[in-house]
Amino acid sequence: MEEIKVIYENEYPNQRLIFNYGGSGSLRRQIEQGAPADVFLSASKEHAQSLAKEDLIELHSDKVFLRNSLVVIGSKDHTYKSLEHMIREGGRIAIAIPETTPAGRYAKQALEHEGMWDEAEDRLVYGKDVSHVLTLVEQQNVAAGFVYQSDAIKSSRVKIIEQLDASLHDPIEYYAGIVKKSSTSREAEQFIQFLYRDDIQSIMEEHGFLKGERYPAGSG
Repeated sequence: MEEIKVIYENEYPNQRLIFNYGGSGSLRRQIEQGAPADVFLSASKEHAQSLAKEDLIELHSDKVFLRNSLVVIGSKDHTYKSLEHMIREGGRIAIAIPETTPAGRYAKQALEHEGMWDEAEDRLVYGKDVSHVLTLVEQQNVAAGFVYQSDAIKSSRVKIIEQLDASLHDPIEYYAGIVKKSSTSREAEQFIQFLYRDDIQSIMEEHGFLKGERYPAGSG
C-alpha cells in the first residue's frame, strides 16, 4: 500500500491516502463504532459482507481485488521437506487463533482436510495474528508456522516448506467496500478502481499476493 500510494498521489495530486492498518475484524469494529473512513479493504469476505448487511458499507462487488495463498514456513536452517514431514517429526507449530483470524481458520481447515489436526493439536502454539506467527518462527520459538505467502516472502529469516493447495481451505480473497458515511465516495470509488489496474496488481504480485479478478464492467 505504501508503494502504490506514491503512484496514486502522483496521478491524483489533489488527493491524499491515509492508511489505518489492522486485522479485518478490528477494522470492522472501528467502522461499526463510527470511526472515520472512506474505503474498507478486507481480507475476510465475512467481515465485508457483515458491514454491508448492517448498511455501513457499499460492498464494491463480488469481484475480489486480490488473492493470497497459505504456506508453511520454517527457520532458514530447517530440515523439513513437507507439511507431513513436519507433523511426523513432532515439533511445535504456530498458527493464528482459528476463532478470531482468517489465517488461523484456513490453517485448521488444511490440517483437518489432510487428517493431521488431531495429531498436531497438542503441539500447536497460537499467535494472535499472522505477524505474531511469523515472529515466532523467525525467533525459532516454534519449528514451523502457517502464514500467508505475502508474509513469508518479506522475511529473510524464514523459508517456505510447502505452499498449500488452495483446495485444502476456503479461498483467501480480499474485498473492497465504500463506507456509507464517506464524504468522498467518488474518490473512494476511484481508488478502488485503481487497485484493479494491471500495473498495480503486478506490484501486489511482487509482494507475494495473487491477482484478483478483472474490474467489474460498468463500475466506476
